[in-house]
Amino acid sequence: MKKDKEKDKVLYTCKSILSEEEYANMALYYPGFYRAYLLRGTLLNIILVTIITLIILKNFMHGLVLFLCIEIIIAIINKVELKDKAKQTYRISVKLNDFNTEYTNYFHKDYFIRKNKQVNNKFEYKDLDKIIETDTNFYLGIGRLVFIFQKEYCNLELINHIRNINKKIYINKLGKKSS
Repeated sequence: MKKDKEKDKVLYTCKSILSEEEYANMALYYPGFYRAYLLRGTLLNIILVTIITLIILKNFMHGLVLFLCIEIIIAIINKVELKDKAKQTYRISVKLNDFNTEYTNYFHKDYFIRKNKQVNNKFEYKDLDKIIETDTNFYLGIGRLVFIFQKEYCNLELINHIRNINKKIYINKLGKKSS
């Protein structure tokens, strides 16, 4: 019984505020966001190149070369515009009340709880697949979910706790520019 109480004891608490800029930076560290735009561009590219190849070029190799050239251009454009697309997604989501921007986070021994007026979710550390530390933030990922914790709201003990959750999935990006 005492072990259960120790396990459920709140070790650290911090707030996190999801701003447009924080959301855009998150997209740089979790490229799943980028892949969605790239996939849309690829599908349009396949349709476009198929039509051009069948009607105009009538040569499979020329069509393949055209496809690859367009694909490279799409990848470059999407990578360059990624931050702007992330900011646009953030603004739309906030306007539609699709997600909340302020949370209180409670860190326990084996899990953390993210809470605000609308939600109260528990996430196990064992489910995390990536922990990224930058100069200003921690990004904790579980599948397609990403949680941003600003260091300015964390005490030193919490920062060390997050760093040591799982060394196998911890990625240090300290001192590296995000843009």
